[in-house]
Amino acid sequence: MAPDSEAAPPDGKGAIDDAIPDQIVDTLHATQGLKDNGGLKHYLVQHGVLPTQEDTDAREAVIETLRQALCHDTDTEPQQSTDTDISRQPDIPLVLVPVGSFGLGVWTASSDIDCLVVGMLSPKTFWALTRQRLGRLADQGIRILRVVKASSGTMSELKVCGIRVDLQYCPATKVTETWPKILELPPSDPIFDLSPVALKKLNAYRDMHYLLRTIPDLDAFQLAHRFLKDWALNRGMYSTRFAYLSGFHITLLLARLQAQNATEASASDIVRTFFRSYAEFDWPSEAVFDPTFHKSEPRYPRSAREPLVILSLHSPIINIAQRASMNTVKTLSAEFKRANQLLANEDVTWSKVTGATAGVERHDALRSGAADFINNYKSYINLNIQYWGSSSAKRDALLGWLESRCPLFLAGLSKMEEETDLSRKSNIDTTDGVNRTSSLNTLQTALQTFVDQIRNDKRYFDPNTSWIEMSHVKQSELGSLKLDERPLGSYIVQNNEDDSDESEVSEDEEILSDDMEEDVLPSKRPSKSQNKPRTGPSGTKLRPATDILNRLRWDPSLDSSEYVVGYEDRFKGTREIPLERWKSEQTDEEFIPQHRIVHFKRKSDGVIVWDKEKKVDKIFGSGVKSGTETKE
Repeated sequence: MAPDSEAAPPDGKGAIDDAIPDQIVDTLHATQGLKDNGGLKHYLVQHGVLPTQEDTDAREAVIETLRQALCHDTDTEPQQSTDTDISRQPDIPLVLVPVGSFGLGVWTASSDIDCLVVGMLSPKTFWALTRQRLGRLADQGIRILRVVKASSGTMSELKVCGIRVDLQYCPATKVTETWPKILELPPSDPIFDLSPVALKKLNAYRDMHYLLRTIPDLDAFQLAHRFLKDWALNRGMYSTRFAYLSGFHITLLLARLQAQNATEASASDIVRTFFRSYAEFDWPSEAVFDPTFHKSEPRYPRSAREPLVILSLHSPIINIAQRASMNTVKTLSAEFKRANQLLANEDVTWSKVTGATAGVERHDALRSGAADFINNYKSYINLNIQYWGSSSAKRDALLGWLESRCPLFLAGLSKMEEETDLSRKSNIDTTDGVNRTSSLNTLQTALQTFVDQIRNDKRYFDPNTSWIEMSHVKQSELGSLKLDERPLGSYIVQNNEDDSDESEVSEDEEILSDDMEEDVLPSKRPSKSQNKPRTGPSGTKLRPATDILNRLRWDPSLDSSEYVVGYEDRFKGTREIPLERWKSEQTDEEFIPQHRIVHFKRKSDGVIVWDKEKKVDKIFGSGVKSGTETKE
């Protein structure tokens, strides 16, 4: 294995020429109070954060069960195999590996298992196989809870022997054939020339492997990570869906510190140094990245709407904290400063830092937190949901749908809040006169728009069995509330096997669309290509716009600033913007679905290097073979 292969910057693309100056972080040592009574490890054991050997064995058994179920036909009854039933094939070339917290060794007893499958099948075929094979194993404790199709691809949520599993799939034939030697290849190897969606999924494993190899003291890192996650949970800061922290956020924040730490440090010292460093961090103007992996500072086109930037490792380099708002940054900064101040006290304990009490179960802590929440603010958004149907599955599907929509709605509301001075640090309750009335009207309009969107989605909302409304209410109008602890959301959300991706992706079913406009299962609808007459040449396969975009951005031999993207505006016809301003993440307010891209043009000579209608591709040479370049 080449020890330095993955430590190199990915492809060199997107990096400035100047080397990163040496940035050494001075280690702060934990106070004596934090070292007493067994120190940090004792706290984690006392609060049930550290998993037992039994927990480890159970999860390893779950992974092996899934591996056998998906990669081998475990049905002992011989049946005639047909072309339409791939699940009866005895062995299918698939690779299943754990990623995320379990793969990195920072999981807890309450953690889900994240699993990645890499294979040669198309996504549609793989998910059909998954439904068929796992569906036959319900009596062995395997259940499909729901299937979610998002801009980042399809994910299946499972429960295996009582343990939740998030299953993702990466279609990559050459990677499967080369496995596991891909880890010996440099990031610039052509084997990683995958669609952005597939590459992001594969990067979960590549990132994990890189971190496991390069973190200087893995045991200390894992202890520190587990404590920081417990701190974030207890302080209400652990929720990437609501633009706060996730396990991967914590991983990259810690990795940056350990890369800049010149001396060995205990887990307790790492935690204290972590809070000191990020309490003083200039979030609006600085970016978090791993200086060991990125030999030069990554060239990331940060927009004014990104107050928090934490950059991923392998390309394509993205900001994994893109949903964050100014309110997110203010809240996180305040919590970092609070912890930093507490850790400076000689008599501080780990429990005082997290606010957790030994012997108090997590659900009891949640009850206490819920009670604090409904007493800490002057006004709230009240979401009233009524369901009187007889189907528990439809009820849970409705609740799951609403749950998936609320984070994006709140993130959008926070952005609007920053722009219109909507509430108190936005201050709805103390704004006077015309400004207060205008702010309230803006809020009411946003609430009604959200409700209308939910009611108009016939997949989940049925006016004959359900009702939803939202309102802005004062604290005194809430009445008596308590935390709902019913076990909801344990039913399957069925996926239609005939659902298709966007039209420009249907030409190559190995590629999942980055342009999905919903974060849920898409409704059955005809492909856009069926509604539009094709004027270009037929019978030739053109590389999709996502591949062209990815190549122009990350190929070191090409200058992305020299290209513009032509896209179809719904009202103004074909428009063009510089490629560097093109946003690929749905959460970005300037996001334009990639199926609207009609061409890519070189600025210097006006040459169209890729044209969807005419099937011209001067980047990869796909589509119509022609030596003539098109100019405008």
